[in-house]
Amino acid sequence: MEILIDATSIVGKPTGAGNYALKLLENLSKIDKKNNYKVIVQKKLSPDHPVFNLRFQFLKADLPTVGLKRQLFYPFFFKKNKISCDIFHCLTPYLPLGQNFPSIITVHDLTYIKYPSFLKNKLKSFYLKKITELACQKAVEIIAVSKSTKKDLYQILKVPLQKTRVIYEDSFLEKPKIPPKFLPKLRKPYILCVAEKRPHKNLEGLIRAFYFFKKIDKWKTSLVLVGESYRRYKDFLSLIEKLGLKESVLLMEKISNEDLASLYWYADLFLLLSFSEGFGLPVLEAMRFGLPVVISNISALTEIAGDSAAAVDPRAPKEIAETIFKIFSSEDYRNTLIEKGMERVKNFSWEETAKETLKTYEEVYERAKDINLR
Repeated sequence: MEILIDATSIVGKPTGAGNYALKLLENLSKIDKKNNYKVIVQKKLSPDHPVFNLRFQFLKADLPTVGLKRQLFYPFFFKKNKISCDIFHCLTPYLPLGQNFPSIITVHDLTYIKYPSFLKNKLKSFYLKKITELACQKAVEIIAVSKSTKKDLYQILKVPLQKTRVIYEDSFLEKPKIPPKFLPKLRKPYILCVAEKRPHKNLEGLIRAFYFFKKIDKWKTSLVLVGESYRRYKDFLSLIEKLGLKESVLLMEKISNEDLASLYWYADLFLLLSFSEGFGLPVLEAMRFGLPVVISNISALTEIAGDSAAAVDPRAPKEIAETIFKIFSSEDYRNTLIEKGMERVKNFSWEETAKETLKTYEEVYERAKDINLR
């Protein structure tokens, strides 16, 4: 098969979709020596990016990950490069609509379609819904990273259940070899949250929960928030000031994967209290690093964590504070969560992700032959 993969979600700084793309490509490279791959990447991607160590042929495109410019210029890119393939896999749900190859898309989540208010831009939310809807209609097969996302596709975009298959992803960080250079800034013990600073991540709820916890905290615990900032979302910053938590909260943004791994390694507890997630990759990362985990009781996170994390109502800060206190004060409860988490992560594997994805390619290829799509 001639397989074309759109990996333009890989950008200079690590993102969830970009890490998914990189790990999938790495593992496809390991398990599939039979098929030929061409991979579309961002033209501005640094030549020393690890993706270029793979054995694939790369096509560099000056295209954004999402947006109207992508749709307008993608057909010219295909024509200029005289691209042909048997299977086209777009690793985001923003399928270029001007091509006619048998196509597969990966859908990570529908957060901004499901909750347009979190985007604070109604026009952009409408555009994302329309372009995702069209991609779902055009794709031969859809890969969802969780059953929760598959359910959302069905309920929100009316995608037939039989058209979507669930293929889980996995964590990607390796255990650190050295302590992080910023370790002196950290006040142990500390609670870690890894999440983009966007409304659906519920940072205000997390900060309120931390505020109530500090009232009963006898360990002088600090909170570390790691994730890229969103310029339209600053409410959590004023809340930190208002509640007098400035000395206890450390905000971090652009850090390397190595330093992120170190943050997990030295943390004492992990929190993710989102209102919406497609998968919740940081939950797996925290469990792999042997952390007790507290999650919001939304379907995607409970699906991934099972009973290996403490699930709480994300709108109940006092309840969350009590759960945090229980984990810090009860060694048995803490160890139970850690042990269950370490066992739970054994169910996830990038190699298995790649195998299931390759199986999808093969099945779509055979179906395309049968209905003369090729």
